[in-house]
Amino acid sequence: MNTFFRSILDALKMFLQTKFLFGGVGSIVAVLLLGHNFCGLNKEESIRYGLFGIVLYFVSLYIYNLWENAKVWFTNHFFDSIWGEGLILVQQIHEIVRLFEDGSIGKVDSLSKICNEVKKYFDKLTKKSCAVSIKLPIKPADLMELEVINVCRDDISAKLRDTEAYNHQKHFVFQNTAYMTIITRLSKGKSNATYINNDVDVEANYETTSLGAYANGVLPYKSEMVIAIRNYPLNRCLGNSSELMGFLCIDCSEKGGFSNDRYYICVANLIADSLFRIVKPIKASE
Repeated sequence: MNTFFRSILDALKMFLQTKFLFGGVGSIVAVLLLGHNFCGLNKEESIRYGLFGIVLYFVSLYIYNLWENAKVWFTNHFFDSIWGEGLILVQQIHEIVRLFEDGSIGKVDSLSKICNEVKKYFDKLTKKSCAVSIKLPIKPADLMELEVINVCRDDISAKLRDTEAYNHQKHFVFQNTAYMTIITRLSKGKSNATYINNDVDVEANYETTSLGAYANGVLPYKSEMVIAIRNYPLNRCLGNSSELMGFLCIDCSEKGGFSNDRYYICVANLIADSLFRIVKPIKASE
């Protein structure tokens, strides 16, 4: 319902519930003759001023309700709706995962669809251009040789970033701050498996092997969020990273892209938890 029309109806409802006006005929007459009885006005002037006061009272009720309804509309339109869309996104991803498990779509198509849907959501959420990719570790004999490979990107960033230089670059975990931070936390039994950096250019000691894959050593993003793809819930009693299967990487073209992390982390982790059901069989087939 239109906010203005709703405000009129709400104001009218409050107006009709006003007892000193609509408690009976006597109440209305008393209001209209207030000027005559207490201010010395003649009856005609008192009625005129009384009617003006009643109209003014209704207008004030309308303004009050318009303000309240406008706040509700603004919150729903600009805040709550985007989080509601996050729940819809998670539901869509669960459906894609189900189709993968049923054999209706392959792993490449399923991961590609997920990356594209996640990009659309975070583009809208951050109001900036985002890129989404899924990285899987290649298990070596030694942690210092642990390498991650990119298995999927959203369609737009794939055209821009899957260059020959990037694909030939070795991406060792120990040379990437995001991956090392997450693995270190999990190895210590901590539950926080999300890394957020809202300004990769200025943060001290930030490292990424992607830097060497781009011209002039300039990254195509300014902020990033990396989430572990793992079995859920993590067995915190064990305190190890054996359940870690990969990383969901979301980056943003502007700094501060993930500064409002109240819901970002929640939505991203739900997505990563769903990805586990696709990534696990991929890892098992290696």
